[in-house]
Amino acid sequence: MDWIAAIGAVGDLGEHAPFPLLQEAKKKYTAKALKDAAALLNAARRSSGFDPEVAARALLSHNSPKELVRSDSDDVARLNQAREEVKAALSEGRKVAPKFAGQVALIKLDSPCQIHPLIAQQWRARLPKFIVIAANFGYLKNRVNFSARTNSGQSVLDFLRAIELSPGEGNFGHGHDAASGGSLPLERWNELMQKLGFETK
Repeated sequence: MDWIAAIGAVGDLGEHAPFPLLQEAKKKYTAKALKDAAALLNAARRSSGFDPEVAARALLSHNSPKELVRSDSDDVARLNQAREEVKAALSEGRKVAPKFAGQVALIKLDSPCQIHPLIAQQWRARLPKFIVIAANFGYLKNRVNFSARTNSGQSVLDFLRAIELSPGEGNFGHGHDAASGGSLPLERWNELMQKLGFETK
């Protein structure tokens, strides 16, 4: 079970997360195998097909991260297809330039894949003084799903929770200090953007 726990830590906090178990697992299985397995498993929920059960079956039917990533099973083949789809979507998403208002950098995406958390994560290192919001208009119909990240030291959770919107459907401002976001219908998203100082059409 140690490698499964390590994959969870790598997938959520990166390979340098400060846990003794993770350091031991990297020595035992290699950091590369753990990262590859995490990316493969996460692709199941990030792809447009959204099939986390495939990832669960693959995880439970292999005995190490190397065995998992090298497997020729049907489930792992499907995970590889999902990973390629997410990889291509990320490549497109990285081309989008941010727009700025106050302390917020906004990246607007239109992808059926759940790439907004990854794009926000990548941009926060490039824009350390800003709160980065990656918003995906193509992930769910008639909704905007978004992720907020920052390296500024400010809590994105507190930042989002301080914004009051009109009552309605959707939610935002969950997660933790370093990673938050939400899912809002377009009307409430536009209200959020106006409160942050962005123009909306």
